[in-house]
Amino acid sequence: MKWLLMLPLLLSFYARGEVNIVERYKHYTVIANSKSKLLNAVNKASPIREGAEVFHGYTRFDINWRFWFKKADQQCQINRANTDLKLVYTLPKLQSGNHDVKIVWRNWLAKLTAHEIGHGDLAIATTRKINAALLNLDPQTNCEKLKKVANQTGQALMSELKQQTREYDEQTGHGKTQGAWLMQHL
Repeated sequence: MKWLLMLPLLLSFYARGEVNIVERYKHYTVIANSKSKLLNAVNKASPIREGAEVFHGYTRFDINWRFWFKKADQQCQINRANTDLKLVYTLPKLQSGNHDVKIVWRNWLAKLTAHEIGHGDLAIATTRKINAALLNLDPQTNCEKLKKVANQTGQALMSELKQQTREYDEQTGHGKTQGAWLMQHL
């Protein structure tokens, strides 16, 4: 009987937070009919550039959070949080009638996609961390202070994500150790 009295409390706890993840793929077209011209074709077609460097895949993430709070007993506490993640994976798409090119492409693209999904996994984990952190913030005596603490918490976790993304690329050599470099397949 006692657990029935606790049920509304438990349900309200689980209903407080929501994480929404939207993943989308964006493709650029690569036209190549020989293995010897494939790398040059991908480099030329890729819209992903940082300075003089050309990349073949990219994961963009956009994380936003919203929270609601209640004030009771001169305390302000978050009672609901929603954190949204929009992921966009940019990857190449092949147009070729050459069988050898298609075989190389299929093997390489699977590795490149896995590397980019690794970036996405980091963003997904951070999105969940942000939502949980917001829901677990200590009450504040002032709602403005709570807003500030909540946003600082989210921004700190975003900074951690940027660092994790850099480390992931350093550890994998931008996917080279995962077989995500086209040169490894030619």
